[in-house]
Amino acid sequence: MSEPYFGGEAVAFLTGLTALRRANGVPLEEAFAQAETEWRALVSAKASTSMGRGELLAFLHKLDG
Repeated sequence: MSEPYFGGEAVAFLTGLTALRRANGVPLEEAFAQAETEWRALVSAKASTSMGRGELLAFLHKLDG
């Protein structure tokens, strides 16, 4: 199986999610795996990572714990 490639929007999204996890002390590999899982769930549910301001803030609150 080949390694997945992410477009610019996905890279930015995954980087931000990973950084949030890392800021809470999660090891890099685990933080990235969690970010990828969250990203895939979001894309699966919405068929997009685009969202309005309120929706984004709610998503970030969910990640913040």
